[in-house]
Amino acid sequence: MSTRKDFLAATAALAAAPAAVSAAPAPKASPARSSSEKLHFDPAAFAAALDRDVPHKHLFGAKYISGGDVFTNVRATLNAYTASGTPLSNVAPVVVLYHEAMLLGLDDAMWNRYVLPATAKAPKEAPADLLKLVSPKTRGNPFMEKKSGEWDSSIPTLTALADTRFFICNNALTGFAHALAKRMKLDPATVRNEWAAHLIPNSMLVPAGVWAVHAIQEHKYTLLQSS
Repeated sequence: MSTRKDFLAATAALAAAPAAVSAAPAPKASPARSSSEKLHFDPAAFAAALDRDVPHKHLFGAKYISGGDVFTNVRATLNAYTASGTPLSNVAPVVVLYHEAMLLGLDDAMWNRYVLPATAKAPKEAPADLLKLVSPKTRGNPFMEKKSGEWDSSIPTLTALADTRFFICNNALTGFAHALAKRMKLDPATVRNEWAAHLIPNSMLVPAGVWAVHAIQEHKYTLLQSS
């Protein structure tokens, strides 16, 4: 049975083209980080992003891609409030993406440069979750593309409807980036910093996704773990 480790190994040929690097699982051990990779995390800004004076505050956590279920769950929650006559201005959704779901927090440029070329290069070894999301015609992060209808759960639509905010795990981002850089003979700090600079809109990099899940609940958000 193929694993994500096999996927990373199978895409090593992409090293000849530095712009095409594969998505890989974070290593079990925390990677050594250079001083240039230090996360400049602002606790006050984190708290300010959460301290919204609304009656309904919801946290959606995702560890795996799972077809983007976490975004669907946000939209379903918003639709339910709309159906019940509650203005969406009274709702504050936040999403935490960690482990493999961190990939959903990368913008179109990173999907085009890393995720999609790797999936096309080794489809049999690619994680099943990625294969379900992409096709040869896919461009960019699939959830950055707005769709029509009341079940559009794209990132731009969720942000527009209820100012949905996203928190991305720095541990996962750094781990994935280091694993890729080592395999592809690229500079780990360069890859990591590129990813950190290319997150989806309305997002913030946090020290750890698992920490953020706890910290956000301390701000009185209810939790739905999507995967």
